[in-house]
Amino acid sequence: MAEETWRYTGMFYRWLPGVGTTVETTSGDVEAEVEFADILDKLDFAFLAALEARKGRWALVGDLQYFDLGAQTSSDIAFIESVEIDSKMAILGGYTLYDLSDSPDTRIKLGGGLRYYDAKFDTVVSGAIPLSWSDEGNWADAVLSARVIRHSMRTGSVSPVRISAASVLATRRT
Repeated sequence: MAEETWRYTGMFYRWLPGVGTTVETTSGDVEAEVEFADILDKLDFAFLAALEARKGRWALVGDLQYFDLGAQTSSDIAFIESVEIDSKMAILGGYTLYDLSDSPDTRIKLGGGLRYYDAKFDTVVSGAIPLSWSDEGNWADAVLSARVIRHSMRTGSVSPVRISAASVLATRRT
């Protein structure tokens, strides 16, 4: 039997979650939240890409995500007019997956890897006593993954439908 060759797949994708944060003060909390529907208005820049190399039942996956997102909110606290938060986050992941099934219609993959985060948050509080500060950090998570992919042909459709679900278990190491 001839040895299988490596096959490569690259993709750009989109993922637009909602974002929320809370600034705690001695007079109360100020919350800023960006809902999913408003995320594009607040997004300054985003880049998401993945590369997968497959050989036989094994796959190596690299994933890069970068977000630059800003949010501003007014306050009900008398001496605080508004809070503006600018966040930048880069996420780099590397995973290994093993395909448990060899069916052309349904594939079940299990795997694990690491995900590294680098984040910076700049906060500006406007009001009677203007304040500003920055907070930054980085950390890594161990990731376990299960992926089920089901291909099926819809009547009249030329391309297959891909259904994918993933479950991630992460443990934070600082």
